Amino acid sequence: MSGKFLHVYVGEGRKNDKTFGSTSLQTIRPKNLYIRDLGYFDLHDLQNIHDKGAYYISRLKLNSRIYRKNDKPEYFRNGTLKKGSLYIQLDMEELMNQLSPGQTMEISEAYIGQYQKLPARVIIHRLTKEQTEKRWIEISLLF
Repeated sequence: MSGKFLHVYVGEGRKNDKTFGSTSLQTIRPKNLYIRDLGYFDLHDLQNIHDKGAYYISRLKLNSRIYRKNDKPEYFRNGTLKKGSLYIQLDMEELMNQLSPGQTMEISEAYIGQYQKLPARVIIHRLTKEQTEKRWIEISLLF
């Protein structure tokens, strides 16, 4: 890494982040690191970044599906692989409940997306009790 910012854009806040994120993909270069806010989250864009040999850091949308490869996929009698058995969907709520407040877990070989199965490293962090309380207060102030 060179430590240089190659593409920084701060807009007036009226344009859709996701749309801008897709148009900025022309600048992707191998080994670049793209840091994207959740508003830019688009699996097709992340796949494009991955395919060009670059890296990204992004928060996942709440409804994102995360999978692991199945070590023992199923096969039909004729020896053909059952595609639906190639990946196992992870139960994120169950994983999160296994973590103590403030604890972090890494899933080094994960795949994101119901259809795309984008290879990724997923880091899960459970908020501390104080962070959770603060967020609940912030949410209650909105209503």
